[in-house]
Amino acid sequence: MKHLFLFITLVVSLAACAQLPQIYPDSASRPSETALDCGQVFPQGRWQLYHIIEATAPGGQKSALTGVSILSSRDRSIQWALMTVEGFVLVSGRFDGKLTIDRAISPFDRPGFAQGLMEDLMMLFFEPQGRRLMTGHLETGDRVCRYGSPEDITDLIIRNDGTWTINRYASRRRLIRTIVADGITIIGNNPFAKHLILKNHGIIGYQLELRLVEATPLTN
Repeated sequence: MKHLFLFITLVVSLAACAQLPQIYPDSASRPSETALDCGQVFPQGRWQLYHIIEATAPGGQKSALTGVSILSSRDRSIQWALMTVEGFVLVSGRFDGKLTIDRAISPFDRPGFAQGLMEDLMMLFFEPQGRRLMTGHLETGDRVCRYGSPEDITDLIIRNDGTWTINRYASRRRLIRTIVADGITIIGNNPFAKHLILKNHGIIGYQLELRLVEATPLTN
């Protein structure tokens, strides 16, 4: 009987986790404002970003890394290099509609690693893809934009202090990735988070904690 009770509790808990938070409609003038703010959370134009990164692997092992990213909001392209603190390049690549790996040493050359890293970077620095399904606010009062595609659902949540959170759900409403951004600073009329935490949920989960060192605008 005890095992049956634990099993039922687990099933109920999983079902609760699978539910998307309810979005409440805004007043007549707010939806367009919320949609505009969601689009302005991320930097526009071409930028070079330099971050100090603490990576927590499955099992809790932590590594200190540095990362350089060159991104363009116009064509949603990004180049990156992940390095040791001494500057040794561990993995580098670019995405401009297709993924290209320029360098990868073990264990960063394992299948799927570069694809997952690219998806993390795109989620960190670009507005979620997919059709914007709805805007409104959560029970907490935080504003939210919900994006949808056949593969997943993404909620971009903006708090009153300008900080934001992204929750990405798989097709079965299972939370797969979370980003929390704070310490928002304005550089060249563009917002940048001084502190970003990305969590990949699941059995083989990991965490990336990024601290912004420098953001430099680029020209052609």
